[in-house]
Amino acid sequence: MSKLKQHVNKLAIRKISRSQFQRAISTIELHPRQSDRALRVLVNGQSIKEVAASEELTYESVRSVVARVLAQVDLPKLQFSDKQLAFAFEKMPRMTEQSRLLVRRVLVKGEAASDVAASAGISLATLSQKVNRVKEAILPVGWRFVSGALPAEDAAVVEGMFKKALTKFHD
Repeated sequence: MSKLKQHVNKLAIRKISRSQFQRAISTIELHPRQSDRALRVLVNGQSIKEVAASEELTYESVRSVVARVLAQVDLPKLQFSDKQLAFAFEKMPRMTEQSRLLVRRVLVKGEAASDVAASAGISLATLSQKVNRVKEAILPVGWRFVSGALPAEDAAVVEGMFKKALTKFHD
């Protein structure tokens, strides 16, 4: 078994709170069934093997969804300012005022995308598309978004790089 799989298996045993889970899945697109599987492992404490067996899925298919969610847990959140958002909106003249307000709630105020989408009566996928387009418009040339699961010691190095880059970004 690879180090990554061993790491994910160890992390999967550690339960996370429902709010941590909601924050994590608000940043990625998951099918509702995938979200439920990850919830059963990460919040309810079932093993990946149990969840896979109960739904007649492969261990790997459940593990990969859990890894995607875990990759979002405890990462520093990229917060944007109103000034940065205004810069992005200048590049997006066709975005409606309603969409701009929803995106602002996620990127500036830090509200969970799932809560914002529900309150506006739109799908999480639709809101995520809007948020991602704005994020891409804000980033400086040569920057890109990266996500993934790493062994703890490697993740600590990458998180340090992320924090350093954020400092440069906000200056």
